[in-house]
Amino acid sequence: MSTTYSNVKRKITTILTIFSVMVLCVALIPLRVHASTATLTLSDNTGTPATAANGTFTAYKVIDDRSITTDFADFFNNNATYGSYKFNGNEILNSAATIITGVQTDVTNSTEAAKLAVQLERYAAAKNLTGVTFANNQAELSKGMWVVVETTSNGQTWTDNDGYQHTRIASRPMLVNMGDTAKTITLKDSSTSLRKTINDNNVPVKTNDVAIGGTVNYNVESAIPMYEYNAQTRLAANALLFQIDDIFSAGLDYQFTTGQPASGVTVTVGGVAVAASKYTVAFDENARKLSIKFNNDWIIENQGQNVKVSYSAKLNSDAVANDTTGNTNTATLTFTQNPNTPNDTATLSDSTKTFTYKFKIHKIDRYNSTADMTGVEFTLYTDENCTDVLKINGVDAKLTVGTGNMSNELAGLDEGTYYMKETVLKSASYSDIGVVKVIVTAEKTAGNQPTGKATIAMQSAPTGSDIEEGSTVSTTNTYGLVLKVANTKGLNIPEAGAFSAILIMLAGALLVVGGLYIMGKGNKGEQK
Repeated sequence: MSTTYSNVKRKITTILTIFSVMVLCVALIPLRVHASTATLTLSDNTGTPATAANGTFTAYKVIDDRSITTDFADFFNNNATYGSYKFNGNEILNSAATIITGVQTDVTNSTEAAKLAVQLERYAAAKNLTGVTFANNQAELSKGMWVVVETTSNGQTWTDNDGYQHTRIASRPMLVNMGDTAKTITLKDSSTSLRKTINDNNVPVKTNDVAIGGTVNYNVESAIPMYEYNAQTRLAANALLFQIDDIFSAGLDYQFTTGQPASGVTVTVGGVAVAASKYTVAFDENARKLSIKFNNDWIIENQGQNVKVSYSAKLNSDAVANDTTGNTNTATLTFTQNPNTPNDTATLSDSTKTFTYKFKIHKIDRYNSTADMTGVEFTLYTDENCTDVLKINGVDAKLTVGTGNMSNELAGLDEGTYYMKETVLKSASYSDIGVVKVIVTAEKTAGNQPTGKATIAMQSAPTGSDIEEGSTVSTTNTYGLVLKVANTKGLNIPEAGAFSAILIMLAGALLVVGGLYIMGKGNKGEQK
């Protein structure tokens, strides 16, 4: 019995030892624990982490491991509204039974995957689903397939070295398979741009100067954004918007054939004219607003293309002169920011200025500054022989002296050289001033563009004439240019002054009388 007991005891001991070793071995084997979440990082298209300025993003979970989430169950039920996609437990297939992506592999940026992402975004928006929303560049997401969409677009803007205004378009939706490790995906960004310039002798400028009646030629350049594929299937109510508006100031008149606002607009892409049927043009005369709206289909066909819109305006008699405010007109681009969010639009604006100049004359009698000089008239010419009268908006350029011996303001001059003469004298007793050269010089920026200020100079003006205002650059916005033009009655008197001149004349008269007297006396002596 003792032997049997011993045998049993040994067996039990052996079994316990083996069991203990097994437990120890199991304990030494490291257990693989699945992380509950992993970090998703968003980067922009330069590799820099996105920031809150890029907008707000929402991640919607589509596949949980190998099962469709409740939120997207109807999406994969052969739903024709959203592309008739199916899930077989391992892959997502389209309506043609083509495998789009697996649930265990990284999603590529293939066209078909991009289409799927867009349809998932549309479905989530239509069903008002709740996802994981984050306003920075990172989110903690659990294992499975997610679609990441930009739900609020802040539209970052910037200006490049060529003066183009840029803004971001909402990122296109992206698919990502999250596992146990962190992942980074690059935002599928696009952008558009706007630059308005004046075509000044084939040079693009932001400011210029012209005479009233002169034409200002404008170019507005932009870029059609890149939208996702489903923009082609937008309903008319949600059509893509790409529209350029330009509001002209009171001093600028849009040039077009009456009743045909489109006649004043030319649109080109890559230097090739775009058919007028691809856009509509309207002009609101009361608001002075020109609108060019592009058709939805044309926008889709020309995504990523640069477009140029050209039109002209004429400077009219309401133009602001000698003022840095200038005659401004502003082009505004309004465009669809996110095609899957109704009425999600953004704008870019850019302006140009056109300047013109004016001056007036203070007419005086050189020796009697209070003498009435009303009625004196001056005319400006374009040539030094004074044969070609300067026309401003079709009217002869004249200055007529009135109250206070000041003339009217002659407004609407371009920078340049003019020739002036007195065409109506105060009276026949006043001498002619001859031809006076008048030089209007615009103040320029370092980039040789006018600022709206100008200086004025005279050459060959009568003695006593001067620049009363405008000989130095003004620091104020409004800027007067005044010429003081002097002349005298009768003979051109020497420089000695009025009193000395009179004495000289009297002395001369006495000499003449004395000479006549002596001659008379001589004649009488001879007669005797």
